[in-house]
Amino acid sequence: MSKTIKVILIISAVIIVLVVLSVVFWPKQNQPSNTNQPVTVEPNDNQPATTTEPEIISKDKDLDISKWVAFNSVQDAGIKFDFTFEHPASWFHRGSIDGGDASAIPFFRQGEYIQDCKSDGPGVYHCQERGGVAAFQISGESIIFPENQKYYEDEKIADIVIDGYKGKKIIGTVDEKSYWEMIPMGEIGEKEVRVIIKGINNHLNNNKKDNFDFSMPLRDEIDEKVFNEIIKTIKFNEK
Repeated sequence: MSKTIKVILIISAVIIVLVVLSVVFWPKQNQPSNTNQPVTVEPNDNQPATTTEPEIISKDKDLDISKWVAFNSVQDAGIKFDFTFEHPASWFHRGSIDGGDASAIPFFRQGEYIQDCKSDGPGVYHCQERGGVAAFQISGESIIFPENQKYYEDEKIADIVIDGYKGKKIIGTVDEKSYWEMIPMGEIGEKEVRVIIKGINNHLNNNKKDNFDFSMPLRDEIDEKVFNEIIKTIKFNEK
């Protein structure tokens, strides 16, 4: 074999090897990243890397009554009407709203609470809270609930007993009249349920007879189930 042929063969072999290597390694260096993978935090201060997944908030959690929280109106809100109940752990309140012969305790759900504040002048602000899920209203004898009172549009009324007290359970649609007169938690057009019990003995107010009003908007089937579970836990402490 001549020297020229040997050189050609050697050069050809080198070219073949380079081609093979480029096929093996080139895709690995240009492979696109997978954007659907969870974000990995790089190690810091010799700590191992952690993977974070987006949290999925579901109202189904509210039905796990084993994780519900106890509420005491006197200890937790400072009102002069002693009652207790249990509610979902995702609920919270910001104290009572007191005026005249009545007090209200609105509840909100974490992740849905909005406080919208607007200025009415220098140093004067008007704030509106949104995202309410329920409200408890306590009123004295001066607040009258007439027997023929219409609370909602297309309402249905049924008798109910809570902790030995007879009352009314009302379900209907919030309309413009009820929105301004009954102070519902729901917006106009939303379904809402409430229970009203009159004449509960209030040992913190000279044993006067007070009214109890619990309302809750029904935005889906879970809300009505939560409402029915809550009223099972309501207790009126008379002494």
